[in-house]
Amino acid sequence: MLQTFTRWLERIEPRAKDVLLASLEKWLRDLPFPSIMEDTATAIFGGLESLVLISLFTVYLLQDPKGLSQLLVHEEIDRQLRRYVVLKTLICVAAGVAVGIIFSFIAAPLSFLVGLLTCFANYFPFFGLIGTLLPMPLLLLDPAVSSSARALAFLLPLAAHMLVSNVIEPKVFGRSMEMHPVVVLLSLAFWGALWGVMGCLLSIPLTVTMRIVFSHWKASATADRNRAAHYIADPMMQDDHTACAVSSGEKRSR
Repeated sequence: MLQTFTRWLERIEPRAKDVLLASLEKWLRDLPFPSIMEDTATAIFGGLESLVLISLFTVYLLQDPKGLSQLLVHEEIDRQLRRYVVLKTLICVAAGVAVGIIFSFIAAPLSFLVGLLTCFANYFPFFGLIGTLLPMPLLLLDPAVSSSARALAFLLPLAAHMLVSNVIEPKVFGRSMEMHPVVVLLSLAFWGALWGVMGCLLSIPLTVTMRIVFSHWKASATADRNRAAHYIADPMMQDDHTACAVSSGEKRSR
């Protein structure tokens, strides 16, 4: 990979290389490091705060006075989350391979690096497109890349990203997690607005956890209502219950 990058640098025209190095030097010299450090610290602490809030939210959500563990809720949540991680990884790898093949097909440089960057960036919603388009300035500086190849290097990965993010992922996760694709997109928007990037990353696991917990709560409440209705409608059951209560009271008094 390093040799490929070095060979690509050698293909750049000397004047373009000088302009690139001068621009990079000026950018580094004008870079407001104190402000960047402050913003970085704020982002890190904000992310940690969001992670703590999400963890507390999930823990309190899983607390059930009637015993959710008896209904195998934890096992179902664990199974769904494992499935989500596997599917997300497969989708990210497929997106990275597709972008790498596109760059190789149009003879663009650094195809493996771009595919690898796309694969990792797709783990974070809305960042996959940034990872795909990040090498575009490098293509513009390479005289060996034609104008048509530059256009294809921009349009084809963009189309692939839109297809994966807006069509494939909602359908795959919706079918696997038993959620409608629209619910998948709405959960991404809701948790992203609530907790930022961390919310986007955990949107589907949080929504799946809530769906499982609420569905079991509903089933448990329905079963309790059915038992109560059956108890009220059956006088013999009431008499047996009263007799048992009287008998137990007499035993305690003795």
